[in-house]
Formats: sequence, structure tokens, C-alpha cells
Amino acid sequence: MDSDAVRQRRIAPVREGRGERGVAVALVLVLLVGLSLLGTGVLVLAEREAVTARAAQALVGGRLVAEGAAEIAAVRLAEDTLPSMALWVPQEVLEGSSGGAQFGVDMRSLGSGWILVRGWGRAHPMAPRVESGLVLWALRPLDRVASARAVLEYGGVLRPSPDAVIDGSAVTASGDGASPDACAPHGEALDSVFPTGQLAPAVKGDSPTEQSLPRLGLLDPTALQERIVDRAGGTLSPSPGSDQTGCSDRVDNWGSPTDPTGPCGGRRVALYVPGDLVMDGGEGQGLLLVDGSLTMAEAAFFAGLVVVRDSLTLLPDARISGLVHVGGVVSLAAGAALEGRACAALLALENRPELYRPIRVPGGPWLRPF
Repeated sequence: MDSDAVRQRRIAPVREGRGERGVAVALVLVLLVGLSLLGTGVLVLAEREAVTARAAQALVGGRLVAEGAAEIAAVRLAEDTLPSMALWVPQEVLEGSSGGAQFGVDMRSLGSGWILVRGWGRAHPMAPRVESGLVLWALRPLDRVASARAVLEYGGVLRPSPDAVIDGSAVTASGDGASPDACAPHGEALDSVFPTGQLAPAVKGDSPTEQSLPRLGLLDPTALQERIVDRAGGTLSPSPGSDQTGCSDRVDNWGSPTDPTGPCGGRRVALYVPGDLVMDGGEGQGLLLVDGSLTMAEAAFFAGLVVVRDSLTLLPDARISGLVHVGGVVSLAAGAALEGRACAALLALENRPELYRPIRVPGGPWLRPF
């Protein structure tokens, strides 16, 4: 009995020690499992962060590529004449790849001279496509004619003689300065712009606090001065003339609006006058920008688009056929006439690549993101 009791007392501590060691092993295993799960979670989180970082990097890279492509296209377009475009129909202008990145650019007309240049880019072939855009404006002859509010738009005072005429009743007719053949390709377009064939005779705009040469759309006086290289000034009496090669290119040959089918019937000038101009008789046609005052003496005749900063004076029987913009006073003597002719103004702006070069809309690429 005594020996059995002694034996049990000796075995009990051993059993108690084994039980404590078993509990410790279980706790260690639980801790290891917990640490493994925690490590796995950290690895998954790190992988997700890496994927997110790569995706963000791809988006940034794609946007930079898209912006760069749009900028390149805009620079190229600004150095050339924009082709005619259907409204909202995309036209591809650039596509390629570099260093694994892919890019492309298309442009589309928004109407009234506005053009959307939309670039896209991918940082690598598996990256998402990112888009960016720029807005340009380019002078369009039909848009400029369509924006006319009247035959005469002026900012100062209108002083017509009782015998003077400002007529907008036949604005879509060819009239002097344009043969029917020259106007025929534009007939449908002009009829859609002026369905009644009429235009208001005259309208007064807001008088500017500091008078300046009226704009042509977004082309301000500085841009017009830079783009139109031919100059005139002083007192001139332009007259058509021909030589052995056909119509002469003399500086005082401004075409023959009274003889549209003659040798100089298709000659039209684009002139910038940095000061005052007196047209002492004679005739001419095209675009006339006078950064001063214009006086047309007796029987002088001009067909096309006339833009004057200060004052316009038409002496007896002087005549303009087309559209007129004047920043200041307009004086019309007896027998003077302003005849609204949309085709004459349209032809004055045609075939002028220097005027069509697009310009960036102030404010830059404000259409990002789409």
C-alpha cells in the first residue's frame, strides 16, 4: 500500500508536466497559423497595391501619350490648311507606336469653325486606352459669311444720304464681282444659310471703348496683320490689266469685278492696309482690311469683304458689293451703294491658306478627361 501510494505520487508530477507541454504546443501552433494568415494577408495586400500602382502608372502613361499625340497633331495642323470635314465625323490624322506605347489622333468638325482634336494612348499593349482632347478654331469662308447679321455692321454712327442705298434683298444673287459659274458650287450652301435670299441692310454693334479692327472670327487684328502679307496704302486707283501670260500680277491690279468672265475676273486680292486708304476710282475684288479709314472716291467699286477699323466714306456713285464691317462712322453720299452679296464675300475668303491655319482656343486642353 505504501509502495503504491509512493509510486502514484511520483507519477502525478510527470503527468502534470506532460499536460502543460501539450497546451504550449497547441498555443504555438495557433500562433504559427495566425502569423501565417497575417503574412499571407500582407502579401495579398502588397500584391494588390502593386497591381494598383501599375494600373495607375499605366493610366498616367497613357494620358501622357494621348496628350503628346494631340499636341503633335495640333502643331502639324497649325502649320497647314485643315481639310474639309463633315460635322462630327472623325477623320484620322495620326497613328503609330513608340517604345511599346501606342497612340492615335482623330479630328472632327464641331461646326462654325470649331475643331475637336482627340488623341488616345496606351502605355503598353495590355494597358487601357486613355483619351485627351484639344479644341482648335479655323476660319471657314462659309461660316464667316453665315455669321453676318447684316450687309453693313458698324460700331459708330451711320450717316447715309437720302439717295444712298444699303440693299440686302438679293444677298444670294451673284451680282457684280462673281460670275454665275463661280457662285454655282456655293449656291445650295448659301440658300441654306439665307433661305429667304435676304439680309438686314445694316446693324449697329456695341461701340468698343477702344476702337480696333473688327475680328474675323477669332482672328484679331494682330493675327490678321501677321497672316496677310500683301500691303497697300495711300491713294490708289486700281485697275485690271493683262499681259502675254494673261492677267497681270501688278500690285495695282485687284481684279475685274465688272468683267467677271474676262482675263482678270478670277483675280482676287487679300490686302492689309496699316493706315488710311483712299480708293480714287478704279475697281477691285477680294479681301480688304483697313486698319484706319477708307475713302472711296466717285465711281470707285470694290467687291468682296471689306473690314475697316475707323471710318468708311463712300463718295457719290462709289459702290461696294459684298459684306462690310466697320468699327466707326459710315458716311454714304448721294448715289453711293452697299449691295449685299454673300457669294462675293465667300469668294474673297476662298483659297487663302494663310487665313485657314487653325489656332488653339484660349485656355488650352480643357476637354480632359472625356
